[in-house]
Amino acid sequence: MPRKEYFELYIKTTESSYGGEPESDDQWCHHSDVVRTVSFDSVSRNRGSGFWGCGESFEVSKEVFNSDRVYLVIVRYSDGGTFGRTVGNWHVQDAFVDEESALKLASSILDRTYEKENPQAYKPWIGYFSGLEDVEVHCFTVRDNPGNPSSSNHGPSVIYH
Repeated sequence: MPRKEYFELYIKTTESSYGGEPESDDQWCHHSDVVRTVSFDSVSRNRGSGFWGCGESFEVSKEVFNSDRVYLVIVRYSDGGTFGRTVGNWHVQDAFVDEESALKLASSILDRTYEKENPQAYKPWIGYFSGLEDVEVHCFTVRDNPGNPSSSNHGPSVIYH
């Protein structure tokens, strides 16, 4: 069977976090939640230059890579350990050229059929301390190079919750 060919796209984000403070002076105390906030600024075919580059990369098919518009299925989840957790984590689960396929995947994650139908897939929201928060579908115009988020004509152009 021929090996499937993958390409990489890059998502530029603006992120911040707060919280994580100890709830008492005890050495083994619980910590408040770390809350991550993120805005998804743009998607490009090239990483960009400089220290920050263009953020996270994710694998896509040739069809998605060559498309002018992509629909990203982004899973929001919590994770942590015995003494605290982080909420607002995110992961690009997949990318599509059409809205219908993206919404179908998002629905299957929310109704938990995706877990059963794709046992080998990476699912960071499933684990002892992990939990699914939400699934979002974001539509981007794909740029050849990372753009400045403050410039005109940047994504996301559509967000479904």
